[in-house]
Amino acid sequence: WCPFCHNVIETAAHILLDCSFARAIWTRIAAQFNSPLIDPSSWSGVTSVRSWWIERSLASSTMGKPRAKATASLILLTLWETWKERNRRIFQHKLLRSSVVCALIKEEAALWIKAGAGIGELVSESTGV
Repeated sequence: WCPFCHNVIETAAHILLDCSFARAIWTRIAAQFNSPLIDPSSWSGVTSVRSWWIERSLASSTMGKPRAKATASLILLTLWETWKERNRRIFQHKLLRSSVVCALIKEEAALWIKAGAGIGELVSESTGV
């Protein structure tokens, strides 16, 4: 079962994209980084992480290379931190709220910006990253 909602059999698409816990993370990150492409309200019929990734990649390609790279980096970071929270719950029996996971994403994004991941393209002064 999903370690977040406990209502659905665990699949990658569910825990990373479709679960209410994951959607709360995506919604908040989309707003914080002014990235409507990753806002769940714009998604339709998520069937697999791979197909979702391809859709996002194709959509971001029209934004220009720097913003597309930034979006890809932010997507990977959000997927990674959501997966880490899944593992934290299963293996360490610790639970973080979605807002705390978002704070971790924001902290990690600051490091990724320093490393040249391009996320800086999505950052405005209002995000505080």
